[in-house]
Amino acid sequence: MNIFKNKLKTSVKRKLPIEPIQLYQTCQYKEEYGYLRGIQEEVLSEWHSRRNERDIVCKMSTGSGKTRTDLLMLYSKTVEIEPPAIYVCPDNQLVQQTLNLAALYGIPVCEFKEFSVIPLTFKTMRQF
Repeated sequence: MNIFKNKLKTSVKRKLPIEPIQLYQTCQYKEEYGYLRGIQEEVLSEWHSRRNERDIVCKMSTGSGKTRTDLLMLYSKTVEIEPPAIYVCPDNQLVQQTLNLAALYGIPVCEFKEFSVIPLTFKTMRQF
């Protein structure tokens, strides 16, 4: 008999907010990474108000935190709808930067090493 069976049945999944700034506050980030820059909050707020539109382009300066902002947008959408989703990077350096940043904030990700092979972790990602 599994003594934890009832406990597992009654456990409630944590309902995460879909608003990206509120969602960021639920991330398990390191203390020195605990705030969003003003431009990031501005872009995330504007994006959230238009989140159901198709093909929104966000323009941010170099070094302003585009990768973190993009990850929060995608994380917000995966909380809203059933995951998984794909974040495409143009080169391996940006892939590593994105993986490292996602790890800093506890955003669940996996890496595709080959285009023809879908990783099992990607196939099995579920609602957070």
